[in-house]
Amino acid sequence: QGSETFTKDEKKSTAVPDMPMKWYQFVTYLALPYSMLRCVYMAYRYISGNIYGGSNVASNLYQMAPSLRLINYYGAAVNIVTVIAAVFVLVWMAKRKVNAWKYYIGLLAVNAAAIVLYTIMYYIVIRSNTNFTVSLTQYAVNITVNIGVTGIMGVVNYIYFKKRDHLFVTSKLKCNKGRKKNGCNSSDMAKLDNR
Repeated sequence: QGSETFTKDEKKSTAVPDMPMKWYQFVTYLALPYSMLRCVYMAYRYISGNIYGGSNVASNLYQMAPSLRLINYYGAAVNIVTVIAAVFVLVWMAKRKVNAWKYYIGLLAVNAAAIVLYTIMYYIVIRSNTNFTVSLTQYAVNITVNIGVTGIMGVVNYIYFKKRDHLFVTSKLKCNKGRKKNGCNSSDMAKLDNR
């Protein structure tokens, strides 16, 4: 009886959310797709050298500082991996799978960390090369802004989605129907039994 009631309640909450979900829709159907397209474009720019305005300019810079090519390949790899991860997160968010929003915040954090690492490596290479003049302030500001914006977005998203965590129930429904057969662990079953 309790199991059937839980399933009906969860289906009802999934079909008719009891809280505004406009930010969820923005993140899922606009922000994530846009980010994926931007990452594809950035990966192309890093690989082609267009990040410097053209392949000829990139070739000249790589001759003076060969390590920049490897760093830009790293930048391209970060964007490609981000696109792949974002596809999974997008699908999970659209299906409102349990913890999907946590993976989204995690994606933001990991991507920001990778960008910070790129900036640091880039600065070290430029700083160590006498052909370039570089300002530490510029890179410090870039890193600070990146961390600050990501931190704010992480907090805002956490507060928003934490209040709507009960709406992300897809795997719980499957778990409830299949119990141990569908891979439910003891903690999952305990949560379901207490609902």
